[in-house]
Amino acid sequence: MARKRLAKGIKLNYPEALALICDEVMEAAREGRSFEEAVARGMTALRPDDVMDGVADLLTRVQVEAIFDDGTKLVTLHNPIQPQNGAARAAKVGEVRTAPGPITVNEDKPKRRLEIYNAAPYPVWVGSHFPLEQANPRLRFDRRAAQGWRLNLPAGQVQLFPPGATVEVEIVPQGPHAEAGPDTSNPRLNL
Repeated sequence: MARKRLAKGIKLNYPEALALICDEVMEAAREGRSFEEAVARGMTALRPDDVMDGVADLLTRVQVEAIFDDGTKLVTLHNPIQPQNGAARAAKVGEVRTAPGPITVNEDKPKRRLEIYNAAPYPVWVGSHFPLEQANPRLRFDRRAAQGWRLNLPAGQVQLFPPGATVEVEIVPQGPHAEAGPDTSNPRLNL
């Protein structure tokens, strides 16, 4: 139904957009495409002009289990309806826009470099604020050195660890003023 409406030039609502994106990912997987290709297909399935006003802002994360040649995997797409080819997008209500140029995250925090090897036969994603020592057990790294630390990424971003690959990452303490390890100054923070 979503494809028929899109073909007629009818803008899709939230459930239709979600269904079409999920279908693209599942079809790519069943066609024998790689995980990365399925992600790319889902991320390019729709443009903001294809959906009703507000749908792209509401559809911030899509998760679908797809059957790949090497098994079932959870595919997560963040903000899958994006302008393509650098097209400008309209401002959202309440949106904060920053001045052009780079923004340095965690500028005042101490930083460390850490090599992480993915021993899993599938890609592993780790979110920006996930406690690193609790990450997927198939990720091989010095967990003791990483205790109380997280990836140095902007909030809501994720790091991909491809299967069989070693990725060097930068990490920062989890707490606002922690040098290393969990923040013990407030016991309620460590529940």
